[in-house]
Amino acid sequence: MRLSHTYRRNTPDAIAEHRGCLGWSPFHKKGVHITMTIPLSDAVFKVPRGYDDPWQRQQDQMHSVLQQLAPLTPDGGRHVLWRCPLCHQPWVEKNRSSVQEHLSPEQLAAHAFHVGIEDLERLPAWLCPTCSSREVGGRFRVERDITSQGYSRFVWHAATSEEVQIFHVMMFEAHVLAQAWGRGDLSGVHRASMHSPTDLLLSRAYTHLLLHMLMRLPQPETHAMRPLDVTALALEARRMWLPPNELHLRGYFWHPASSVEPEEGREDDLLLALVSASPPFAEHDPLALVAIWQHRFERLARLL
Repeated sequence: MRLSHTYRRNTPDAIAEHRGCLGWSPFHKKGVHITMTIPLSDAVFKVPRGYDDPWQRQQDQMHSVLQQLAPLTPDGGRHVLWRCPLCHQPWVEKNRSSVQEHLSPEQLAAHAFHVGIEDLERLPAWLCPTCSSREVGGRFRVERDITSQGYSRFVWHAATSEEVQIFHVMMFEAHVLAQAWGRGDLSGVHRASMHSPTDLLLSRAYTHLLLHMLMRLPQPETHAMRPLDVTALALEARRMWLPPNELHLRGYFWHPASSVEPEEGREDDLLLALVSASPPFAEHDPLALVAIWQHRFERLARLL
């Protein structure tokens, strides 16, 4: 904070000059005021771009791409005003699990004020829950690790029940995954990724890259899918704010015989995981779930 003590004569011009000051000293000599000037602009306190706080960089990117504040919510989601690319109606994502559609003009104006958006004709595009449920059976959210950029996740909320499914996509340098595979324990690298903070994936090009990559992957063999341990499932339940003792969590991870090249000259290996939170007596076949997800990826690639 910069404080400057300036002495001015008590004249109309001096008073007008210092009208924007936040404070002044009541102690003055005859005809002279002692004025403490505090800059009104927040530019003095603004964190510069490139600062090493990943959340600050992420917030800058959110504001730049979405053209709104998109404030964080207590459950790790965001309050975002969208427009559906299919029905062209605005809708609001209040947090990770709560949405609102069919907004009245008053509600739309209130949400626009809350997220700080002025031009309602330029709302960012994402499938509304109604259209998403009709096309892929539930609402989708795509997230990405904000630190290493090697971890992405597709979150699907069923339209007709409380079921939630999460498809994890983890990219590791080949030697890291080879070492974990050699030790016979891939759960450690998976848990390390799940601890990474994630936020909305804003890049439409990267989303399409992931979708087309996942569509082409072969079906895993039954013996290749290993169950996630209790620690990883409990971490996922806390992360997604799932209701305790109401949904049954199951999870599997596998290492597909495939590699990707996220950057030129670098080859990464994939580790995939699938977590399902469903009613206790729901049918559960991991291979069938993988097939369902590949169908969802195909549908999403055509819709987005």
